[in-house]
Amino acid sequence: MSRHALGRLLVSLFVLSGVFSLWPSMAEAQLDGGWRRDDGQTIEISGSTGVFRAFSSVWQDYVDAGLVRLGDAGFRNISPQTTNKWSYDHLWGRRESDIPVYMHWSVEGTLTLSSDGRTLTAWSRTEDGGTGTFTYTREDTSTSDWDVRVGHNAGTISKQQPVFGWRYQDWAPTWTQAWIN
Repeated sequence: MSRHALGRLLVSLFVLSGVFSLWPSMAEAQLDGGWRRDDGQTIEISGSTGVFRAFSSVWQDYVDAGLVRLGDAGFRNISPQTTNKWSYDHLWGRRESDIPVYMHWSVEGTLTLSSDGRTLTAWSRTEDGGTGTFTYTREDTSTSDWDVRVGHNAGTISKQQPVFGWRYQDWAPTWTQAWIN
């Protein structure tokens, strides 16, 4: 093999290895952020995991039973399959006599991102054959400010500036400063 042909081969392998090593991280970045269902259930995806940010009323029984809480993983092992499909594990709750008894992971799952990147369809199957399909909408991640009105007062909340106010932490009001992103 000539030096020129060997050089082209090495460059080709270098470029291909770069493309393949970047592809999963670029694909994961498409899903990163907040995803909300119509019932209020919200998942925050980062990399290969999605954690609960808000629960729907359906999940409240599991929360009350201490089986799941905010910040727990609801999606895990998110792995790209094609440009708009990922495999994943979905957390399911098990009931017996309508009482929440335990949580378990799906045996199969697919996340499908719409062509405009705004809708995520989550399908999964449990070990007993039960299936579920859920549709999530991407939450607003723009950096534009929010206009708010409380009573007769109107103002703007900046997503880039700190916000001061009261919040409840561990069931006690606490003065806090936070950035809204």
